[in-house]
Amino acid sequence: MDKSGLDIRIEDFVAVIELNNPPSNLLSGNILRELEAVLDRLETDPACKVLTITGHGTVFTPGMNLNEIRETASHEQLAGLSSLGHQVFNRIETYPKPIIAAVNGLCLGGGTELILACHMRVASQAASIALPEIKVGILPGFGGTQRLPRLINPAKAAEMILTGASVGGEEAFRLGLVNHVVPGDKLMAETMKLAQNLAAKSRFALKAGLKTIYAGLELNLEQGLKLEVEQVTGLWHEPDMHEGLNAFFAKRKANYL
Repeated sequence: MDKSGLDIRIEDFVAVIELNNPPSNLLSGNILRELEAVLDRLETDPACKVLTITGHGTVFTPGMNLNEIRETASHEQLAGLSSLGHQVFNRIETYPKPIIAAVNGLCLGGGTELILACHMRVASQAASIALPEIKVGILPGFGGTQRLPRLINPAKAAEMILTGASVGGEEAFRLGLVNHVVPGDKLMAETMKLAQNLAAKSRFALKAGLKTIYAGLELNLEQGLKLEVEQVTGLWHEPDMHEGLNAFFAKRKANYL
């Protein structure tokens, strides 16, 4: 049996997914399928309220194994690989539990597209983030051409995509590409601090918030406001809303499910 390319552990309602594919954590079609299966399993696991994704060692991931792309035998096979990336990364973006990327080093190509699909990103000061596909005559095929211009200035996104230039952790923060940049030795501690802050909240409100934010991005304002009303009023039927309000007025900590 092949070794798994992912290590999984759960600590205090936070799942840590670690890319671990020696020597450099390369992505592959098999690892993407494995990641999708892990997401399916964790979605219904009550012990998990928040997920984090990072890389083993000092590298997040240099992206897809280029041999797998070079060895595609047909246009249809290449399209299938791209569609697989879209399927898995769309799953991340629309996931009902918050997913935080902890970018611990080199993060290229498909790795950058992976973190772009996550809901939040924390980067080491030593991180190096790029979409370098243009340098070998291809383009990002897992959503990078669409998500990056939606996240940062489109002109800067075009520069990164069309030149393959990398940005470090500090510049990624200035661009709005990552939420926080921290010293490398504090990366996981700070990521877990953010994750545990989220895990202390109502799982029902977290799910509704994610849906309202990310589905709302595809709607006009009127439609988005309607979605907001639906999600807010839907929480009335969940016990956490009443527990949260009762705890507030009783001046005690809420005890969410």
